[in-house]
Amino acid sequence: MSLHKKHLQNLFNLYYIDLCKKSYSYIHDVDKAKDIVQDVFLALLEKIRLDHISDLKSYIYKSVINASIKQAKKQKTADMLNKDIELIVLSKENDSTEHTSAFLKSEKEILKELDLLPDKCKKVFILCVLEDMKYQVV
Repeated sequence: MSLHKKHLQNLFNLYYIDLCKKSYSYIHDVDKAKDIVQDVFLALLEKIRLDHISDLKSYIYKSVINASIKQAKKQKTADMLNKDIELIVLSKENDSTEHTSAFLKSEKEILKELDLLPDKCKKVFILCVLEDMKYQVV
């Protein structure tokens, strides 16, 4: 195991719990907080050199905070979209219910008025309008 990996493993073991707590303070999800901390360390493991980083501990903390903020923003956006979708669905369900009740009310009024027509007119109306038949040309 390289010196680079050993140093990161020591930092991981030393600061893992504190880093998870820090991440949790932003995203309020234990599993996601753990994932973020692990992802930061994995990204550091993939780097070939870390010589340019003067304070690795601060760098790791800042990386975890930034990743947590990014995740919190994603989650907030997703939550807002889900809320909007729920409102749209509820709105459509209410509209559908309103349209159905309005349609039933209209249908009752039409049938009521239809009963007032003379029998032959009523029959013509039913055949033409309700049964979609056409006038026969003689």
